[in-house]
Amino acid sequence: MDVVDFDLLGSIINDLMKIFVLAIALERALYQVFETKIWKKLEELTDKAIKTDILDLKPWISIVIAYILVQQLNLDLIQTIMNSSIAEGAAPAADNSFTFLHKVITALFLAGGSTGVYKFLRRMRKVKEAEAEIKVVTAATSNNENA
Repeated sequence: MDVVDFDLLGSIINDLMKIFVLAIALERALYQVFETKIWKKLEELTDKAIKTDILDLKPWISIVIAYILVQQLNLDLIQTIMNSSIAEGAAPAADNSFTFLHKVITALFLAGGSTGVYKFLRRMRKVKEAEAEIKVVTAATSNNENA
């Protein structure tokens, strides 16, 4: 029987909720900037200067601001998830040399906005449902073998 560590689960949910709220706030704040006449004029001038519209600065600005937020708030979704794996019996990492990478991934997740967080949560739910289905099938199979 699996033992659920509610402290770690709470920590993961806490980080996800922070990121979800920050994603919405970041998305709305950047929308206000990106929809101004000044920004649109800047895009128009940039497109004329390089003769194409391939240079889209919006995602890069979102990623940089998201990384600054992640650093300032010390969010590390990857480490939180890894801590839950360690609690379940996985071997801990030798050091925290991947902290920068974890924070970049967390920032990319945050920069994905509310839609990105929603899609992630929806996929997590599907994984949990599939896991529960596998347990039911496994239990039914083992019961049939014992009979």
